[in-house]
Amino acid sequence: MASLTMPFSFILFLVLWLVPLSVSAAPVRNPGPQLLNHDQCQSIVQQVFTLSASESSPGARWEKRFQLLKPYKSACYQHGDFLSVMGAAELNNHRLYDAQDTLERVLMLNPNHGDAMINYAQVLNLLGHTFAAYDLNQQLLKRKDLPPEVADFVSRRDQLWASRFSRTDIRLTTALGYDSNLNTAADLSSLTLGNSATLVLDEESQPVSGTVFNLNASVKRATALDDGMRLWQGSLYTRTGAEERLQESRYRHDQQQLDLHYKRLYYTRGRHSQKQPTLAWGLTGRQFWYNGSSLYQSLDLLLEQRQPLNATWADCRIESEFRLSRQHYPGDRSQDALDHKLQGGLECQITPQFMLYSQVSIAFNRALNDRTGGNRQIKDLVLAGQYRQQKRLWSLSGRFAHTADQSGYSAQLDNGNPRSQRSLQVTGQLRQILSGDLALEFSLTRLVQKSNIVLFEYDAERVSLALDWRF
Repeated sequence: MASLTMPFSFILFLVLWLVPLSVSAAPVRNPGPQLLNHDQCQSIVQQVFTLSASESSPGARWEKRFQLLKPYKSACYQHGDFLSVMGAAELNNHRLYDAQDTLERVLMLNPNHGDAMINYAQVLNLLGHTFAAYDLNQQLLKRKDLPPEVADFVSRRDQLWASRFSRTDIRLTTALGYDSNLNTAADLSSLTLGNSATLVLDEESQPVSGTVFNLNASVKRATALDDGMRLWQGSLYTRTGAEERLQESRYRHDQQQLDLHYKRLYYTRGRHSQKQPTLAWGLTGRQFWYNGSSLYQSLDLLLEQRQPLNATWADCRIESEFRLSRQHYPGDRSQDALDHKLQGGLECQITPQFMLYSQVSIAFNRALNDRTGGNRQIKDLVLAGQYRQQKRLWSLSGRFAHTADQSGYSAQLDNGNPRSQRSLQVTGQLRQILSGDLALEFSLTRLVQKSNIVLFEYDAERVSLALDWRF
């Protein structure tokens, strides 16, 4: 008997080892190309929900469900209920294109699958298909078989999405601060002209410090269209600086700027469209006053393109812009100019909390009349970073600009050489959200400008505390 028992036991062991584990076991093995039936796929889903129930947060639960379900996607590709849960897991793990494919497959198998329709509408909305998402949500509202809590969610989502088609935003910002150089004057008491003459500068031509009050009000109207968006915006900015040395009104430095802006944005058609527009054009009219007198006017034409950048380390997009500006100075027609500007930018969301932005531009400013200095070229570089900490936002930005004139100002100023000036501005800001619509902002700015003509050199420090209200 012993001689027969050992071979039989050995054969039984080999059979059990070679036979695949039942699907009822925990889903930890990849079934490969083998197709599973509906009951087996449903069993996998139930086990996955059981295994993920112990995770501490919804995000962690969906991440675990995605990892456990992923090996069985091909084996259950014919079963809509499994794919519906798979699509929800991909959606909650921000795999939007995978979720789009998976949920489209579910709706091919069962066009009335409620869970898949709810999640598919969400995917379409996140991918920028605003109207398609809204239409699908409207179909869900007409269904009578939705549980009360699901129907309530779909109804609230419908109201939210509908409000985006036409929306008016009003923003009001008030700030009180200090400026060490209100008139951006060179720190000089006298100026040497040529090799002999010395010009004594009066008190008004020297830097003066004082308090500053800023007010910025804007109204924006956004209307969603089938292929993009239309924006109208008007904004008024005022800056009032009062010198510390004298309180007379003539020693005030008042600025006002009015901007009227229209912009038309277009979304890319096709399955790989993004929330951000890829093409836009716009018109901007600008009026600038100084101490009650019209100083500057301009009319700008803008062409803009935004394109997502495939980067494994961050969510990035590239921006490119061309701006044509007609500039007019009512008090001094010799300053009139036509400005051509090319600009490129890169914005990357490194983590959900940290964002980096860089921008470089070059502008060719052509004088339309006999302007002192003639034509000029302006180069600009901006680097900025933001870190979000719950309701607090820290930001740091630096801007370097170089302006080079084509012609000299005077033989008495740097022997008639054309002006060349470089400026650096560094700003740090802390934004604290006080409520949903109200925020407190503190900013500190340092400006330094150097030039071969000392009249254009200055430095300044600016500090401000602002309340920002959006409603």
